[in-house]
Order: sequence, then C-alpha cells, then structure tokens
Amino acid sequence: MAGETAGFRVKPDELLAVAQKVQDLLDDVAGNNGATTGNHKDFQTEATTDNLNNALNSLFPESPVGSAFVQAYGHEYDAMNQKYSAIVTHLTELTAACRTTAEQYGAEDEYTQTAINQIDPATGGGTPPPAGDTEF
Repeated sequence: MAGETAGFRVKPDELLAVAQKVQDLLDDVAGNNGATTGNHKDFQTEATTDNLNNALNSLFPESPVGSAFVQAYGHEYDAMNQKYSAIVTHLTELTAACRTTAEQYGAEDEYTQTAINQIDPATGGGTPPPAGDTEF
C-alpha cells in the first residue's frame, strides 16, 4: 500500500510532549512519586500476603482461616507484581522510543532547514550540507 504515509509529518515538540505524559504515567504507576493507592510501590508494601494473613487473623482470632487462602493469594500477588513490572517496562520503553524518535525527526528537520537555507534563490543552486549527516 504505497503512499499511505504521504503528507505524514511528525512534530518533534509534540512527540516530546507525549513522551512527558507517558513518563508522568510511568512515575505514577511505578510509585516514583511515592506510594499512592493503586501504584506498584503501594501494592508491594500494603497488599502483601503477610498483610492479608494479619488481617484475617484479626478478623477471626479464635479460628484462623488457614494458610490455603493466603497461599492462593500469594500466587495472585506474584502475578500482579509481574504485571506491574511489565507495565513499568513497557512504559519505560515507550518513553524512550518517543524521545528518540522526536530527536531523530528534529535532526532531520534541522538538516532540511539547513539545506533549504543554502540554496541561492537567484540561481536555484547552492551547496548542500555534507552527505551522511542525516543517517538515522
């Protein structure tokens, strides 16, 4: 499907703004701004199997609920930690990809502007920038 990207333009500043929004989300999810309800840091400290076991024992002091429920929850807890870690990894990679792509398009824009500025309007000729400067 040739030509699908015709007229497509990446604006580096706008892509950097997206990267910042993704970084902000990453900071919130990872708990880089502190442990708040629902983020990974909070989950790791407030939703442990020990916390559940203590809560169950406080609710049923005469008859402990038993370790089967806590053990089953432990598997869920581990799975959730893996999910949080995967989300953090993917957000980190997305942030880096946005920033790198924006930098590359910014460099290409600078190269194009330099090439245009070197053209003599009277003759249409000029000296283009050295070849190889736009290798990405």
